[in-house]
Amino acid sequence: MTTDHPFGTEPDPVFVVDPQGIPTSALDLQQIREAGLRLMLDMAAHSADKDELDRIAARHLEALGSGELFRYVAAAALWSMTRGLLEPLLVMCENAGINARESLLSAARNPDHN
Repeated sequence: MTTDHPFGTEPDPVFVVDPQGIPTSALDLQQIREAGLRLMLDMAAHSADKDELDRIAARHLEALGSGELFRYVAAAALWSMTRGLLEPLLVMCENAGINARESLLSAARNPDHN
């Protein structure tokens, strides 16, 4: 995806291009951000219920389709959850003397040992 443009603001739509620079699709970034936020909040609110998480994922997948749009929305949801929920929780842990961030970094370095 490219976001290079001369005026410093995001165009509407944003074009996805292949390695040769040929446009393959057009995306509405506002739609992606809003759908990602809805997905993130829906999943966060039901984080303790695995079955509901499966239903939420299926609902969002059905609404968006399994193509490129859903992948971008899922990435937006992950970004929102990381910045909006996880980071503040990690800061709270650090303030309480709990080094949860180091545990996450260790798990990321050794995913087979978790």
